[in-house]
Amino acid sequence: MKKKGLYASHIVLLSIIATPSIRAAELAFFPSVRTTAAHTESSPNGPLDTSYVEVTPSFALSYQSAKLTTYASISNRYFYRDVEDDTSSENFLTGNYNARYELIDASLYLLGYGSQSYNSINGSTLLIDDLATTPQNQTKTKSNSAGFEATNIENSWFALSGRAIVSKFESDNTSDALDSDQVSIDNTNYTSRLSIRSGKRFSRLNWIVNDNYRKTERDDGEDSSRHALNGNIRYEFVDNWQAIVRYNESVQRFDNIDDEDDTFRSYGAGLRYDVNNNFIDLVYNKVAEQSNFSDTDNDEFFSFRFNFRLSPRTQLSGSRDQDFYGDTESLRFTFANRKFRLSTQYSEEVTATSTAFGEDSTGVFVCPADYLTVDDCFIPDSLTYTLQPGETFQDLSTFQDSLNDDERVRKSLTINTGYRFNRLTVAVQGRRTRVNFLGSNETTLQHTASGSAILRIGVKTSLRGRAAMVISEPDDSEFDNKSYLGSLGLYYQLNNDINFFVEGQYRVLESDVPLAEYQERRILFNMSYTPGRQRARQLRQNSRASTTNNDNGNNINNFNNF
Repeated sequence: MKKKGLYASHIVLLSIIATPSIRAAELAFFPSVRTTAAHTESSPNGPLDTSYVEVTPSFALSYQSAKLTTYASISNRYFYRDVEDDTSSENFLTGNYNARYELIDASLYLLGYGSQSYNSINGSTLLIDDLATTPQNQTKTKSNSAGFEATNIENSWFALSGRAIVSKFESDNTSDALDSDQVSIDNTNYTSRLSIRSGKRFSRLNWIVNDNYRKTERDDGEDSSRHALNGNIRYEFVDNWQAIVRYNESVQRFDNIDDEDDTFRSYGAGLRYDVNNNFIDLVYNKVAEQSNFSDTDNDEFFSFRFNFRLSPRTQLSGSRDQDFYGDTESLRFTFANRKFRLSTQYSEEVTATSTAFGEDSTGVFVCPADYLTVDDCFIPDSLTYTLQPGETFQDLSTFQDSLNDDERVRKSLTINTGYRFNRLTVAVQGRRTRVNFLGSNETTLQHTASGSAILRIGVKTSLRGRAAMVISEPDDSEFDNKSYLGSLGLYYQLNNDINFFVEGQYRVLESDVPLAEYQERRILFNMSYTPGRQRARQLRQNSRASTTNNDNGNNINNFNNF
């Protein structure tokens, strides 16, 4: 759900002032100022000339100690616009933060994180809308979360891990002139995940219990909740072969649909073949209680799961099962080396706007939170890379779900590739997403594709191009929307702190809706001044580390994706 990509107009900016970097032990402070001067020619209902200047001062703070790791950044985007000799100005504040404090050595942590950003109201016009020219089509989203995380709590009998998070999510329009009820979300989310598995004392007998809970309290709408309990017991009766007994229960309540609990419950037995944590499960299941939301009335079904670590850099996993809304599948293939990374994933999840904003990205690039282009990112060569302070995974695609808070089942097929060689960096993404809203027949289908390339043609000069496409097909409407974005720019680095960039853009919206088509040509001149940028990169490089994945197939029913 998060708005991602390289299409935001703030990728380049001009500096007017900067404070010297402050370094005290493990404290680092990095200011920067960026600006964009641009001219656009658009034709929504006839030729329209717009000029604007954007000035954005930013500040980032990073602190690391033996117990505490924190990162925070804040930017103020100031726009001065001239639309057919009608001038105006506006400010937009954006930022993000995260903190992690170790309460008990390598076991219990206190977490806090949040962000403020701007997102398109209409998911089908992502490539057309931005704060520079159409702020009325953007909504401000704020999210703040706090909680606890437990890892590596174990003895010879059991091992425990999990987290409990409370999140506050708000969304409203950017302009006071607009009806604030057009897009307004004000929710509190409570989520918890707990996993208890057998300890090292058990050799042939293994067991695991996963408990997941999510509740959303809506100030201006109906509440919703879901509690899922999954467990299995495995016994190795002969080398590499295990007998499985499993239980699955999901209790959900969506007050906007029904004011009573809905329950899905199943149990089953089967076999697992496991060699060095490469395994395949096949289980026969009986449905003890069927959900009213299910799209199937089967009272029995077969489920399977598999996970193959084909090499230290290649992994394939997948499953087929049944959840309260019906049949469910998942598939993931990942390959990584020092120069190239490929990730293909099909996933299904029950979510809403306010919960999707807190989900982790599965992108192939690791980028600083305030990254400008893919050139600021890198490709980790480990399948289990651990993010460091100020870093995020980015798939750089241009996907956004419907910006309302109705509960939905989102089914996505995503392909991400990244290639980084001596002079060339390429990122290509594709995504197909179908959204089924619970309690109604409303569905939406969105196809997106995007790519970016950076060719370094000298020590300080590079050529940068990008292209993106979004096709939205709402099933409840006869009108489809197709939007396209293409750009080409020349980037010049004067020194470690000062950069220049000139770019031309072309945007098109094709729609079946009468008078909704749109074309825009935009040229941008940009400068940025970021003192200490090289030091910021060096700090991130020094703190990077890889960890070992100890899942060994015990993580059932998409526990991490709940």
